[in-house]
Amino acid sequence: MTVVADASPLIFLGKIQRLALIHRILGDDVVVPQQVREEALARSVDHAESVALERFLASARVERVDSPYDFAAGMSRADNAAMTLAVRRKADLLLTDDRTARRLAAVEGMILRPLREGGNFERDDGHRHGVGAGGDAGETAFDMHVWLDPVNASTMARAIANVLGEVDPNHAVAYATN
Repeated sequence: MTVVADASPLIFLGKIQRLALIHRILGDDVVVPQQVREEALARSVDHAESVALERFLASARVERVDSPYDFAAGMSRADNAAMTLAVRRKADLLLTDDRTARRLAAVEGMILRPLREGGNFERDDGHRHGVGAGGDAGETAFDMHVWLDPVNASTMARAIANVLGEVDPNHAVAYATN
């Protein structure tokens, strides 16, 4: 299975030192656009997080995406690069938190997993969503980096901890308490 990763999942898993789960759950064929690498490492991170991100990026294939498509106004440069690479490579899965990118990935036939139930971002309903004029998925263009909101980040961290606890039950208590 070919997986293309966007920045937010890498950032979240780097914060909790669990980037290895990507390979363990999704396999070794993980491709990261250079633009995503730059976004993930551009912000201020503590040393441990930086080391974790660099270690993961060394284990993935990092590729520059030349002339990425401009899918939707609300998508960042890195989001557009990840989606472009996923389309060009006919990836099986796009690892992203961006709602517009998820809908576009569905149109392209990529696998989608539910983000979580309830809250500020929607559950994958299993339906294909058509792409409207201008490349958008039929909704207002805005930045769906929901993790920037502290309330959303807290909710997402709990959801991630729950899933990690299911996948790695030996460390479920550590995930829940951190």
